[in-house]
Amino acid sequence: MLKSFIHLVIVVMMVRLNYSCTNATPDMDKRANDKKAAEEQNNSKFDRIGKQDASYVVDIYARELYEMEFAACAKEMASRQDVKALSDTVITIHNLITDSMKELAEKKGITLPLQLDQDKVDEIRKTVEKEKEYFDQYFTDKVVTDHKDILKLFQKASDDANDAGISNFFSSRQEQLKILLTRALQTRERLKE
Repeated sequence: MLKSFIHLVIVVMMVRLNYSCTNATPDMDKRANDKKAAEEQNNSKFDRIGKQDASYVVDIYARELYEMEFAACAKEMASRQDVKALSDTVITIHNLITDSMKELAEKKGITLPLQLDQDKVDEIRKTVEKEKEYFDQYFTDKVVTDHKDILKLFQKASDDANDAGISNFFSSRQEQLKILLTRALQTRERLKE
């Protein structure tokens, strides 16, 4: 049943997505051009405590954009269908999270970046080119490693955020990331067969 639900979510979200390996700029309103500009705008709006909470939201949102961009590249580069399916799952789950983060940021008056910083886009492109021969294994390993790290970031933001709404947001989204990590671990095991 969970597999059917995830498949349905993937299909619905893929209809909505407009990502490619060369241009992953989602359509969003009230945001700064990049992460640094968003941070500067937030620093001018909030006191020290508010700045810390805004920083969690902006940092994790930028990380979410990175994960979606990398997964969009993986969808194009992967040779195995199960790795392409994993990339769809990454895009879907992170798109759900970023959509919710946009709502949270709007409620809290936090400015988010419009797009992934260019240095991160360049980093992804270089990595994809460098690892193309063994891309399926590289991507799957990276999803596992990245999502262990992302879960730690969500937990830290949940524990340390001063605003209860922000803390609850990061706490409540961890289950989605655990599902994704489990899927990545399963895909990695299949690659070993």
